[in-house]
Amino acid sequence: VAQYNAVHSKSQQIQMPSARAIVGPGFLSHIGRNAIAMVGIRAFAPHAQVEVRRTAPQLGEEQVQVVADLASSIVAASLSMPFNHIFSWTVCTPQLAKMSGLERLKASSNFLIDTYKAQGTRLLTRDLCVRISYTGLLFTCYRAVERRVVS
Repeated sequence: VAQYNAVHSKSQQIQMPSARAIVGPGFLSHIGRNAIAMVGIRAFAPHAQVEVRRTAPQLGEEQVQVVADLASSIVAASLSMPFNHIFSWTVCTPQLAKMSGLERLKASSNFLIDTYKAQGTRLLTRDLCVRISYTGLLFTCYRAVERRVVS
């Protein structure tokens, strides 16, 4: 919201939400985005390790884990990208606050469909690359640090 308000005139600015109001128009997409992003290192990576060991037996155990974490995080980043866009859009779209949950869902779906329909696969590819480069690396590094701390 602060970023949005910084580039809009006073009459177009959005009121900052109260810190006490945890649930708002972007709440479910925020939770969905984070849950799906975390699935990569928590649920996909153990299965990916089996495949990495099979296809690259020359790698050491730490290397297998990092490659599996990265591959799994890339998949999870791709799956979480639509939720990330919906979250960003919902927090900067004040009219959603007056809608029912079903109306918000429909408006969010229309936002995604219309955005990529109008701007095509080039935008989709760019958005996927941005999401993968950010969260793919972030979760891979997070998991590597977590392994070190836990062991």
